[in-house]
Amino acid sequence: VQSNELRTSASDKRALAKTHHDSGNLKDAAIAFREAAVLLDEAMEALSQSSSIIDGNTKEEEEGNIAVERATCRLHEALCLLKDGKPGDCVEACTDVLDDDVTVVSLDNESDKNDSGDDDDTSEQPRKAAVVKIISATTTTTGAAKKPAIPAQIRARAHHRRAKARLALGDLDGALEDARSAAFMGDRNAVQFYGRLMREGSASAELSPSPMGMGAWSNPFLDGMLGGMG
Repeated sequence: VQSNELRTSASDKRALAKTHHDSGNLKDAAIAFREAAVLLDEAMEALSQSSSIIDGNTKEEEEGNIAVERATCRLHEALCLLKDGKPGDCVEACTDVLDDDVTVVSLDNESDKNDSGDDDDTSEQPRKAAVVKIISATTTTTGAAKKPAIPAQIRARAHHRRAKARLALGDLDGALEDARSAAFMGDRNAVQFYGRLMREGSASAELSPSPMGMGAWSNPFLDGMLGGMG
């Protein structure tokens, strides 16, 4: 019963998130989708202490249903973050769905702040954009509980969304990797996106600091590719 109550609360939170999204309040929408996912985590934990049959379904079936609901919430959160100019956070949300240890690492050095040695310089200068890269770490865990499988359709959407976030961060190779994965899983939009990356990405050899304020790299190719990132 507690698991069902938590799922109901998550559904209400998800509806609130959609309302925020539709009104253009992307920040609160992302927060609400994340809160819905947390409630579903709690529902999964409560389910683990329940009987083997719940509402006519086996515990494994219910775990699978909750896992799909949770992944969907995190994907909606990822979309809101991407639209809100937070590609790094979008990567993290998608990685949580894919569970493949892709991480955003800041390469900024705090000592750079003092490179000029002139604290009194009040001239307006563009703030240095953070330089980031995406790394993949292979980890092996033993004795961990087996997680319910996420359907390929949802995983494809996570790869596609993360590809756009990685492109926004200037990680063209990573964007190609994720777009290719999504395309191979049958995401038609990802097929088109991957094709454009393959055709046009090689023509973009030099990158310049992005004016988007996203800690990214940009050029006309990148800006064009990200123009329809919804």
